[in-house]
Amino acid sequence: MPNDGSWPNAYDSAYLFADFVCDRIFLLKPKSGGGFARTLFATDPGASGRVAMTFGPHGSSGTALYYTTFADDGKGNRIIYSGS
Repeated sequence: MPNDGSWPNAYDSAYLFADFVCDRIFLLKPKSGGGFARTLFATDPGASGRVAMTFGPHGSSGTALYYTTFADDGKGNRIIYSGS
């Protein structure tokens, strides 16, 4: 996750990964006693197999998560933190 202030501090030290089969993005965060906690980060039933994810610029000062899928010959999508 980016540490540039565009996403909340709650996402610091977190790791995102996509599950190709179930079409979901999960968040891994370290647990205080060791190990990791996995939570659902995003789901897009029409995405059909995420194959690549990266953070990049969005707008004048924001950062978005961009990902591609096998749907629609490599459809590109993005997730923007909205502050809610």
